[in-house]
Amino acid sequence: MESLPAEIWMTIFSYACTDDGSTGRSISLVSRWFWDTSRSIKHQSLVVKGVSQITGIASMLERLPPELRRVRYLSVRVHHRDINKRSVSVEDGVILRGDRDAREPECGVSARTQSGIYDRSMVVLSHMLQMIAPQLRVLHLWLPISSPSRLLPSTLPSIVELRLTSNDMRGQHLDTRSICTAPQRYPSLRRLRLGMLHHQHGLFGRIAKLAPGITHLHFCIPEHTHLYRELERALGVGDTSMDVEKENLLPETIQRVSVQMGPTPNAGKYPAWASMHKTMRLNLERVAREDKRVVLVRLRSEGTSLSSYPEI
Repeated sequence: MESLPAEIWMTIFSYACTDDGSTGRSISLVSRWFWDTSRSIKHQSLVVKGVSQITGIASMLERLPPELRRVRYLSVRVHHRDINKRSVSVEDGVILRGDRDAREPECGVSARTQSGIYDRSMVVLSHMLQMIAPQLRVLHLWLPISSPSRLLPSTLPSIVELRLTSNDMRGQHLDTRSICTAPQRYPSLRRLRLGMLHHQHGLFGRIAKLAPGITHLHFCIPEHTHLYRELERALGVGDTSMDVEKENLLPETIQRVSVQMGPTPNAGKYPAWASMHKTMRLNLERVAREDKRVVLVRLRSEGTSLSSYPEI
């Protein structure tokens, strides 16, 4: 193994370490030489699940010198279920998740305690993103807060793909008002995927400031929004009699806008919601006919697999 130059092995490692980080850990166990050679590569792709992993991985990265914090692909997924009644322990002042299979006595976790846990974990996550910002190319955040964009560093010079999804226990609607309210600007960002949105005025203008070179945009909308009106204005289609400020237009670089609708309400139980859903769908179909860059994406539950649509 050592007869090959280290540069060749590093190239091999860079292609191998594209999963959740387990390949990098396995490579480190082969030999001391592999452990040393792979140090700058093995953390390039990481998947973080739960509060305890945020704390642990952030601590591990902080112990590394800056030149070894080369995280290029990061996915963070945290859900309120991560804090349950049976698996909470306290270590070094931070509440961590215990073993799922451990037979621990019931210990209720108050809402205030849960709030403190998440507040601390989000501070740690924000710090971790600051540490790895220079090399980060792909970032997926699926978090129990409505504004995950508030955690983003002001500078992500290499970011190409960004996905923000909220699973806030008060509702899954993503609040994007914090995007570009700070001096954030990601010149390399090409693909932006946003979770469920309400109608938020100026959204597309903020996206244009955030990512002036964006090519692919994907977002989800519920049945009771008029966001399609702002979309057609941002694309310069539909009724152009209304003056649209240039700052609210999407960049000319945009190639595809994928819009995923929420599930169709039961017309028998919720006739008003079903009517609004139909109206929105018809309007989105009209926008898609007028601008071929717009693609309407259906839910799997409605008989269409997302895999049958072009990925962004």
